[in-house]
Amino acid sequence: MFEGLRRLFSRKSAADAARRNPDLRQVVQEASEIESRLPLRDYVDEPRRSVLARELFLELHGIFNALEPHTACRDRLVRTMLEFARLQVLYIPPAPAQDPSGLRGTPGVTGELHGRLEELLQRNTDFRAELESSSTSELDPETARQVLRERYWTARWRLESFEAARRRLGDTGGDKDWYPAFLHAACAHQEHQFRRDLGLPPAFDPASATATATAYSIYTDVVVSGATDPDREWREYVRASGLSLPAIEAKVA
Repeated sequence: MFEGLRRLFSRKSAADAARRNPDLRQVVQEASEIESRLPLRDYVDEPRRSVLARELFLELHGIFNALEPHTACRDRLVRTMLEFARLQVLYIPPAPAQDPSGLRGTPGVTGELHGRLEELLQRNTDFRAELESSSTSELDPETARQVLRERYWTARWRLESFEAARRRLGDTGGDKDWYPAFLHAACAHQEHQFRRDLGLPPAFDPASATATATAYSIYTDVVVSGATDPDREWREYVRASGLSLPAIEAKVA
């Protein structure tokens, strides 16, 4: 088990909380396994990982002890998803390099932003400020890439942990789990935003690019609304809008 989380469980208050809530203990165990298989240690030092572990434990504890755990979980999942999507679309390599995410080639996600971080930081001051907040030195190109990697793997760990909590709570919708489509929608919309910042043409059909990007952005609104089956409700909206979007099965590998 990840050392930071293991130390937390050695404390009486954390151990008591876990005994009272086996779902919490199971998800914390999954979070530690997620951390073990991700290369987080290559980019984040041990003191920082310990802080992150404590913060994550407290957030998971808050979810499983909330009056409405499903709502609390979705709130953290959505916030982390939007952060992760900004990083993911910059992290996906262009073809022919292997894309473990499985997202490249899905509507709106191209891998073309991978080498444009420096240019994007010159054009998008908000995103630059976001990366600068994580840097202790001047944000030169190499430092920016390092910060991007650190933030990407940290967000990835948090996102997959909240996803584990979502599954443990049974918040998977109807016959088809909504999470893969939400992941794709968030990334497709974020790439559209970055492409606009960079002056690149949209990755969607130009004739319907604005409407398509809006449709993908609305997936987040549907999830936040508390819809029991976000994917079904979102696809009903798409059909009513006259758009034709394929079923998306994305993964984070």
